[in-house]
Amino acid sequence: MLGPASLRRVTSAHPRLLDAALAALVGSAGMLPVLFGRWPDGDRASGADAVAAVAAFLLLLARRRAPLPVLALTVLGEVAFTVLASQPSRALKITVLLVIYTVARTVPRRTALIAAGGTSLVLYAVITYAMGSAYSPEAGAVFAWTGMFAAVGGTVRTWRDYVAAVEERALRAEASKEAEARRRVAEERLRIARELHDVIAHHIALITIQAGVAGHFLRDRPDQADVALGHIRDGGRTVLDELGSLLHVLRQSGDASDETQPTEPVPGLSRLGGLLESLTAAGLSVRHRQAGRAPCRPPSTWPPTASSRRG
Repeated sequence: MLGPASLRRVTSAHPRLLDAALAALVGSAGMLPVLFGRWPDGDRASGADAVAAVAAFLLLLARRRAPLPVLALTVLGEVAFTVLASQPSRALKITVLLVIYTVARTVPRRTALIAAGGTSLVLYAVITYAMGSAYSPEAGAVFAWTGMFAAVGGTVRTWRDYVAAVEERALRAEASKEAEARRRVAEERLRIARELHDVIAHHIALITIQAGVAGHFLRDRPDQADVALGHIRDGGRTVLDELGSLLHVLRQSGDASDETQPTEPVPGLSRLGGLLESLTAAGLSVRHRQAGRAPCRPPSTWPPTASSRRG
């Protein structure tokens, strides 16, 4: 069964279908009395009513494309019908109200108010001419009906503008979140690249040097080659340990309060001595000279927390 939500989706996706159905309904309502010869209130239907019904059908089909011109044509048709038939057309009267709703929903508010006010005055004059009295209930009801349809159209317009603004803000917020996520990913990649370089690069360099030393002493001094191979094994274990720590960090959920995350210090100047010793053990001549005193900073942790990165 087609519910209100489904009907709303269908009409939103196919607005011309709604226009055609509404035009057919109004045109049929204006044409049936012509076929039966009389209106439900007993008034005699004429050929002019058939022409008005066809005109109402065509005007309602075009109301969404050009609401203001359609409104002007509908009002002119109502005036012409009243002058010729000495009474307003029922089909065109309904058409005028529906077009006023469309105008209030689509054109700027100031223009819609002017159009609704002008239409009300013209219809009031037409009904006054047909009734022969400016104080008839039908003449006074013109302002109420036109005002009501204009108000409904304006309300629908306001609601749709509000929904569009909310959707636009949601899209902007989503785009901002995606941009922030991309920025954080880029920063994290840069941090990981720095950690790989600072923590692992010197161990890889040491392994390369030790491999060269082992190859040089392999035939003539196998004992030295064995020592170099031992350093290669130690360096390889260190690299594997550091890579394991890094991969463990990458698998974490990112919660800084997670106590299972490793908190080992990130290698810094405090481990420079160990690096120099490993290079000296590889047979390299290394000199170290320090100027001034090293800054006293609290050791950072692995992985770096937000506070340590800000520091």
